[in-house]
Amino acid sequence: MLAGLSPRLTASLDRAANRSLAFLRGNANGWLLSLWCLLLFLPGITSGTLYRTESLRARIAWEGFRGDWLVPTLYGDPFLTKPPGMYAAICLASLPFGEVTPISARIPSIVAAWISVLAIHSMLRRVLSPTQALIGAMLTPMSLLWLDKAPSAEIDMLQVMWVTLAMLAWTRSREASFAGQNRSANGWWMLAMLAVTGGVLTKWTAPAFFYLAILTVAVCDWRTGRSIRWLFSAGHLIGGVVMLIIVGAWAWHAIEVAGWDRLRDTVGAEAIQRFDPNHKGRSYPWHETLLFPWQVFAASLPFGPFALLTLRQSFWLRQSDPIRGLLRIAHAWCWPNLIFWTILPEHAVRYAFPMTPGLAILAFLAILDLGARPDWSPVMRRGLMATVAIWLGVKLAFVGYVMPDRTEKRGVVATAQTIRDAVPDDEILYIYRLKDEGVLFYYGRSAQRLLAPDSGPSDQPFYALLREPEVAPFAAVPGQHLTIVQRCNDQQGDPITVVRIQRG
Repeated sequence: MLAGLSPRLTASLDRAANRSLAFLRGNANGWLLSLWCLLLFLPGITSGTLYRTESLRARIAWEGFRGDWLVPTLYGDPFLTKPPGMYAAICLASLPFGEVTPISARIPSIVAAWISVLAIHSMLRRVLSPTQALIGAMLTPMSLLWLDKAPSAEIDMLQVMWVTLAMLAWTRSREASFAGQNRSANGWWMLAMLAVTGGVLTKWTAPAFFYLAILTVAVCDWRTGRSIRWLFSAGHLIGGVVMLIIVGAWAWHAIEVAGWDRLRDTVGAEAIQRFDPNHKGRSYPWHETLLFPWQVFAASLPFGPFALLTLRQSFWLRQSDPIRGLLRIAHAWCWPNLIFWTILPEHAVRYAFPMTPGLAILAFLAILDLGARPDWSPVMRRGLMATVAIWLGVKLAFVGYVMPDRTEKRGVVATAQTIRDAVPDDEILYIYRLKDEGVLFYYGRSAQRLLAPDSGPSDQPFYALLREPEVAPFAAVPGQHLTIVQRCNDQQGDPITVVRIQRG
């Protein structure tokens, strides 16, 4: 087929083909891993309607898509309990669709999960064989937490990605520092700090996960006589300054839009509920504290609990020096963070989600150790193959039955359509204390919150969506006349009413 071409062009095409084949061969495991991620994460992107806080994230992104991507707003009011990272990611994923949809709201978690798995593969590949690294990365997302969070329109998976990328970049920086490659070490440090910045602008907590891990490694290095100059490198300092500048610039913009008091009070309230056990008038939850670590291990099934085997001294002594280095990092990633989130009075397994990649690394190294024993090798091989097959069945059952079943009885789409039919297209829908972002996301039109029963437009009639107990206070406002337009129920089955309000 190439006979009619010039020798020079033929040689160029041969070189291009050989380079392409070499690239494919050299990255075969990456392609296989990406296909595995698609198989695990893509199913479910259209299963069921958005669930619980998925609707909140999607509604905020819906408003941001039509306005400011950087200052989250809900019903026209700044909503700063979380930074804009997830909402901006949803807006970016929604550009090809022209609007925020349930599918585009879930795309960021799929991409984040895929990048996280590739990052774990990169960490494993530096100390294990290509086949072992591939298997370890494939097992990483096989846990109950990942099952629920990818795909979803939740923030947590994006936070996992940022922390994992930060840990990967910092690991490379530390290795380069020990090798005397200061320029490379500084570059990796700055990449690590950019990832931490992404985490800060997604869910605030990324620095806690990152610094608890690296400071633990620094203490271990110092106690064993290894240099900790990597901690005080120029790359760390410059990256930290860049992070402060970026976060500060966002905060400045948020203050311009929402005001200093709103930002301070909202972020302060978020911090208080994490650190103060008495903020809701209750005592320290000792029973939750004792249960929390076991809940984390349960959420990391089927493989997560294997990580406990790596705590044995005999396990440590059987490992090579490169694997011990990875073990030290993974232990620092897991246990200090598990202790930290266990001590805090607010307990939710998703808070510990960014430490689970480290837990997966420990679990896989423990499985490798068991598989290396002659008496355990056949059992582990058959057990892994059976678990993977069962997990695929669990995934199909989850996206095919669990996800639709937990939302179909809520009737959120039908309720939203009922409200759309009751309110003219060009009218703003007002709400008072209603909290049903699912209905309002699928409603898909502008909505604003009223501050009081006598607030709202005074010069023209307007439409409001009220909970049943709110109808009477609105009707009791002097000079305010209510007309019932439509009655329906919210996702919890409680009655809500569309009313037309006119003053005078």
